[in-house]
Amino acid sequence: MMKTLYILLLILGLPIGPGYWVYAKLYSGKLAMTLPLAPGEGGALVSPPFKLEPGMAPVGLVFHTQGSFVPRQDEDKPPKDEYTATLTGPGGAPQSVPFPLAAQAVANSNPVFNVPLLWMDKATAGEYRLEVRPTGQPVIRLEHPRLDVRANVQEPDGRIVSVGLLMMIAGFLGLFLG
Repeated sequence: MMKTLYILLLILGLPIGPGYWVYAKLYSGKLAMTLPLAPGEGGALVSPPFKLEPGMAPVGLVFHTQGSFVPRQDEDKPPKDEYTATLTGPGGAPQSVPFPLAAQAVANSNPVFNVPLLWMDKATAGEYRLEVRPTGQPVIRLEHPRLDVRANVQEPDGRIVSVGLLMMIAGFLGLFLG
């Protein structure tokens, strides 16, 4: 009977915690536009100019791409590249955010990446441009990079995510210690 309870906690905690976070960060709101990223100077990927309006806030920028790499012999070290995304727009200094692109396993040599880059509570009307630049020599070759601009996105409620994670932890501990 207790094992059933622990399994139930584990199963229910997954969509309440991590599932809800992924939905809010990557899929909430409405897709305002999808922009292809073109090669630029020094290995950078550059978006075409795009317009934001105050009524779109909060706005989320999500980087999508497919990757490919030559599988290595060392199974314990899947490739990981570091990038910096820089958003330039009206009325202020550019915003930069570092982020990694890491393959989960060497066996999957064609990973797909969906990375929430920036969150803007307020959108100043005007024209913006995003640049994604590697900070070193990339190992993973990026294919079909694009930027999703999502309008009226919601920030995940930390309390809901925490409850889901606690449910999962309680389920794991109950199964392994019980």
